[in-house]
Amino acid sequence: MVFFSCNIKQEEIPGTYISKNQINNIDTLRIFSDGTYEKKVYKKSDNSLIFHNTGGWNYKEGRITFKDFFYDNDEIFSKDFKNFKDILITSSFTVEREAGKISIEFLEDKAQFRYNKL
Repeated sequence: MVFFSCNIKQEEIPGTYISKNQINNIDTLRIFSDGTYEKKVYKKSDNSLIFHNTGGWNYKEGRITFKDFFYDNDEIFSKDFKNFKDILITSSFTVEREAGKISIEFLEDKAQFRYNKL
């Protein structure tokens, strides 16, 4: 039996998260207590860094909002693609607790895509 909860306090959010079930990329997210975050995306085939960014975040009513966020939906990126800064957006995601662990849904129509806190 799996239990979901949205009674998560802001102090519980900071930490390191990794995306679950991606095929092409390893997407890592470090959330800091000072309201900033760091995101790195690596290509699984050779562990090369595809993207690195920092930005701000806030948490309210069970949702976390990231500013200047790169929305990685597990596409294969060419090593020549350099226009990531052109596609950064403000994004808001549901934060849940599943079986005692915090997760962030980043593709809500595909539940297998989520960040799990380490």
